[in-house]
Amino acid sequence: MDLDIRNWGGGVQTRAGGTRAGLKLARPWQGEISFSGECPFETKKQEVLVEKNGWKILKNLYTPFSNHLLIIPEKCWEVAELRRLGGAKEIEAAIDMALSEIRREGGEEVWMGIHIGPTAGQNLLHPHWHLLRPIRLGGINPTEDQISPSLTDPDLIIFEKSGMMVSVGGVRAGQCFITPRRESTANVHSPFSGRIIANALDRLISLCATKFKNSRGLPPEYMVWFVFRDGKFKFGSYLPILNFPGFTESMAALFPEGCPNILPWTHKETARYLRE
Repeated sequence: MDLDIRNWGGGVQTRAGGTRAGLKLARPWQGEISFSGECPFETKKQEVLVEKNGWKILKNLYTPFSNHLLIIPEKCWEVAELRRLGGAKEIEAAIDMALSEIRREGGEEVWMGIHIGPTAGQNLLHPHWHLLRPIRLGGINPTEDQISPSLTDPDLIIFEKSGMMVSVGGVRAGQCFITPRRESTANVHSPFSGRIIANALDRLISLCATKFKNSRGLPPEYMVWFVFRDGKFKFGSYLPILNFPGFTESMAALFPEGCPNILPWTHKETARYLRE
């Protein structure tokens, strides 16, 4: 049986292929993004820690993390704007807010992430980036050094932009990574680092919104996250919700060193499709 087997560090492995082949993008379960009710970010008074360029930082009131902030625009967005994270300019503004906090915190590892759409875990029309210190339980954790060798496979690279390489990979179908190719593009102290990351992400979101439309013409809902450590941007990921994990993926989460994640199609097929 012809299988595509890839290791992603920390004992995490994916397998795809066999008798399963070809992208399946119909997603009949995905509908329009909508929300009825009052937006909590506009109706509940909360202390604003920082405010700049139409964005503000709040404390997340409901979290298991010791230091968890939210970066939000002043108002809710229209669905079209939400789907593209406001475009490169608004992505850059949010990242710049995060980088100010990261520089203030020093060398701590910090994660930044956002969810767009109900199938990605969020139905509010008010975008909110999470900025937090991760919980580490010890043991082996995947690092950029373990992930990068697979992402530099020419079969998985989609494009390079301003020193950022965008490749397909990871534990879900359609998942992509943004990794810096030059030291200068990774330095969070550079006044241009937010713009470089934002431009690469904006191009990736636009590409996938076009290529991954479902049978109703809707672009995928998705998650985005970034990892910063020691004053550097380590890597980021864009994960479109193209399928739902099955029971074998749930087993893999419990036994990461014994059960691979099974993908509905290979990363090579995704990369080839996005490059077409």
